[in-house]
Amino acid sequence: LRSCGGFRVNSGGIRKIGVAVAGTIVRAIVDKNDFIASDPFTYTSKLSGDNLINAVFGKFVDPASGYQISSAPPRISLVDEASDGERKAVNITYDSVISQTQAQRLMEISRRLGRYQGTGKVRLRGHCSGLEPGDWITMTVESRGWTNKVFRVISIEVHEDFQITIEFREIGANA
Repeated sequence: LRSCGGFRVNSGGIRKIGVAVAGTIVRAIVDKNDFIASDPFTYTSKLSGDNLINAVFGKFVDPASGYQISSAPPRISLVDEASDGERKAVNITYDSVISQTQAQRLMEISRRLGRYQGTGKVRLRGHCSGLEPGDWITMTVESRGWTNKVFRVISIEVHEDFQITIEFREIGANA
């Protein structure tokens, strides 16, 4: 998973793997058409500062050094570092990556994903029941001023009345 920027999802007992590519939007969700008004819509726009990333230091398996673990040039955003008030770095070793360029791309993906912080949960009408974890969606929520804000579905709970509750996380094509 680390070598492709991947993630795991569990969809109805079936485990799937997603890779770090921009997803295709599978559904546009609009609050007044799709939300169940009697259930709370929760959203947290910021994670704790401990979860922010503005620098990634990485290692990969370097063929030029006899397949030894070597450091790749770091991926650092000075703009994000200034915004955060300090460097918030992670170290990642890519045991299955033999290209410095690939390691740097993966490091940049990790750094950018670390900037997306919004998470939430909402109950949706039954016509949204085709969603699965890993799907990319847009949400238009008038009260928040959102128009087609992009999220990835993290988990789904199906209810007896075929309505679903989804947990979602902010994402974007530039991650």
